[in-house]
Amino acid sequence: MSDGPGDVEIFFTNAKNVPLDKQMPYIMMMATDCIEGFNVKEIHPYSAFLTNKKLAGGGWVRKLNPNKDLVVQELKRRDPAARPNKSNKSADEIVQLFTPITDPRDLEYIAKKEGEFRKIMLNLLEDFQRARDSRSQRESVSSPLRSKRPRTGDKGTGGNIAGGNQHFQSTYSLTMHAVEIVMDATEEAALSYAWNGFIAIADANGNPMMVKRVGEPFPASFEIAVGKAKAAAHMGTFLGNTHDVPRGGFSIVIDGICYGGISLSGQKTASLELIADAGINALRNILGGDQSSGGQVLSTTNNGV
Repeated sequence: MSDGPGDVEIFFTNAKNVPLDKQMPYIMMMATDCIEGFNVKEIHPYSAFLTNKKLAGGGWVRKLNPNKDLVVQELKRRDPAARPNKSNKSADEIVQLFTPITDPRDLEYIAKKEGEFRKIMLNLLEDFQRARDSRSQRESVSSPLRSKRPRTGDKGTGGNIAGGNQHFQSTYSLTMHAVEIVMDATEEAALSYAWNGFIAIADANGNPMMVKRVGEPFPASFEIAVGKAKAAAHMGTFLGNTHDVPRGGFSIVIDGICYGGISLSGQKTASLELIADAGINALRNILGGDQSSGGQVLSTTNNGV
């Protein structure tokens, strides 16, 4: 095998083949095809941008997903004799016609470029969160002589989310003791359903706090579980109620307060929500007064945004 670049890198770096505005969707398409377990709708931070389409200028469905012309171009690159019928096939269906990529140079290059784009997206998300926090601080110290005009749909001090929740909910830091209680209850439920995979728990800021393997899942599920937990925590903070965003990632929101996110990645089952609920309900019980397990549940710092 040659030490030079592979066919994918040669093709990708030619702007005539992949213009600048098509580079990200092209790499997302290639990563989905070549990296086991990769799904742009489920991996943080991509999932956060697809869920909140107004982040950083919006248009993320188009920026992260290849259009049909790009998919057909790649199909013909791999198989010049291919003649797909674009009129009655979706982009996803055409992707299924791809011949597998086996050159290690190509696989390594695709993984490297996906990592570069992921870092860019993480930086964008962090910039957005810093700007949001700064705006929140400015509002909190605004002059008491200035009255705030409520946003359309506000109820009292709440936001325009159904149920009167604020746009950005209060958050509290869980102690490791609380995380262990949530994890133990979730793992027990997973075992009762004979589920295999990784369970991940993140705090309300999306920082991973614990990951546990149940059974013998695919190794790639580890990173997916962490990404789902982060995304679920962010969605709970933004919207203030429990969300399955993406599938298998659940916000830990109790009485309108986001405590973090819990996710399950691995074996597909209709019982994911029931398994996650076991962990969330365990936290709800100790917050409601059942302190039989002993130990501190919340830290004294209020990380409300």
